[in-house]
Amino acid sequence: AAVRRRLAAFRLRGGRIVASARSAKIASPAAGGIPNAVLLTSDDGRVAFLDVVNYERSRQHVAAAHVHAGGIRYDVPQFTVAARDAALIPLTKAAAATSHAEVSPSHDEVSPSHAEVSPSHAEVSKHPEESKGESSLPLRPDASIATPLREIARHTAIAYAADVYSDGYPAVVLENDALRLIVSPCSGARALIFEDKATGENLFTTIGGLREAWSPQLPPSPRDYIAKYTHPIPAGTFNRCYAYQAGLRDSSAYATFAYTAPDAPQHGATFHRTIVMRPNDTAFEIISSAQFTGSSNERPLQISSLALSPSSQILRVADGYGIFDAQRGRVTLVAWNAAGVAAHAIARHPGDALITLLLHPGSPCHVYYGVSAAASEAQAQARLRAFANRRPSSRSAGEVAER
Repeated sequence: AAVRRRLAAFRLRGGRIVASARSAKIASPAAGGIPNAVLLTSDDGRVAFLDVVNYERSRQHVAAAHVHAGGIRYDVPQFTVAARDAALIPLTKAAAATSHAEVSPSHDEVSPSHAEVSPSHAEVSKHPEESKGESSLPLRPDASIATPLREIARHTAIAYAADVYSDGYPAVVLENDALRLIVSPCSGARALIFEDKATGENLFTTIGGLREAWSPQLPPSPRDYIAKYTHPIPAGTFNRCYAYQAGLRDSSAYATFAYTAPDAPQHGATFHRTIVMRPNDTAFEIISSAQFTGSSNERPLQISSLALSPSSQILRVADGYGIFDAQRGRVTLVAWNAAGVAAHAIARHPGDALITLLLHPGSPCHVYYGVSAAASEAQAQARLRAFANRRPSSRSAGEVAER
């Protein structure tokens, strides 16, 4: 009764009530009616940002628009947001009062964001004295971050925790002369950076590599109206906090990660992973396993998004994939032991190749990621074949194809 009285009073004041938000008609939306846009302003209106996210796999062309807040109007010229990307456009009160030229609408001129870039962790670096100062870490071709990292002696490998993303939570860094791998324990133990140190490029995308999930998945709720945007791939444990350790064993860098997912069908699942990086190697090894409670149907998934240029070629062998980039003379390599993988697939998208491995539950599975020089497609294919033929017992330091 009280709610009905309040609604009646609202109508008397000229308010309109609709059955759902979809039925609401806003004559002059603050963000100019731009899809998936939010206008953020300071209290005095002197500074504002327009945040536009494009969830689709094609470019979003945004027409010129008027946005407003607190009685101040900002004129925003037309701009474009790349597929699966975002634009953060700074606006100023001066821009609102003068001309379009003072607004920064170009997607190329703003810092794009990614929904899953920021990791969360649980421990700070205990060795600040070993920092080598600010290093530039690649996130993707148009974005990098500056962060303090430790010095590494030649022909060695190291593993440690550090506040790589300057968010107060450390990531686990595994590094040797050729590679740097950064894994975020509280982002589902995903690796957001797999750096080829020879070129300073990230071979993973900001979707991340080494993601863990399960199949079959429970169907999304019929009330989850944004499922097609938020679940383009299985979410799995991407935002869960794993327990972890990092250090050295027999001169090799290693890190272990473990997490129990209570919501995995039927009655939960426990994931274990060990990553090993050897000195003088151009590859690292992952030994992973998962145990599901009360389910004989579920299988663990390992999902990795590898960076891909428009001219890159995808190579295949029975137990591996390669991404050959002729312009850089490089092939990125992924291989696994056949006994541990029930099925595998690779899907090409603009900017990435998504590799999905369906693993057998219970028993450990060995997966290898590496990089090698390759002057031609034939040589890249040969590198991939040799990489896939190697087994854990033979992958000692220096046995990967030289670059």
